[in-house]
Amino acid sequence: CSVLIKHLPEQDEMYVAHNAWHEYIAMSYRVLKKYNLPYRPFSGTEERVAAETATMSSYVGTIFSLDDFVTLSSGLVTTETTLFIYDSSLFEASQPLGQVFEPARVMAANRLARDGKEWTKMASRFNSGTYNNQWMVVDLSKVSGGRLDDGALWVMEQLPGR
Repeated sequence: CSVLIKHLPEQDEMYVAHNAWHEYIAMSYRVLKKYNLPYRPFSGTEERVAAETATMSSYVGTIFSLDDFVTLSSGLVTTETTLFIYDSSLFEASQPLGQVFEPARVMAANRLARDGKEWTKMASRFNSGTYNNQWMVVDLSKVSGGRLDDGALWVMEQLPGR
């Protein structure tokens, strides 16, 4: 995948683009999904999750993006580009037991995180090291008046054991 993040201060705009590394024929079963799920982080409370709505490019029969490009009602945009591991000895640090499947970790972080710092902290937990990415999290609430406030962009890289 390839990602482009561009701030245009004169227009007070932030552009986030993602190009999935998938064959062209996949367009025949790619869809735009919008989930509006007013979850509560804890039972018995009226508090709602940070992002009730998630809009993503996805595929028929999957509940997550697969393209890893999601816009959230919390004001976050999350996307990634996969990291190829050239040093295969790093895979010795992989810990598949007790870890969480990467799309599940990302879906949880997408729903619960209120900013990029919180997102990277959540998504990095329980990493098996078997699907390694550079994640970019743009917080659109920190883009205003032609400037970027602290925390507008967070980058998280995952590697086996890290």
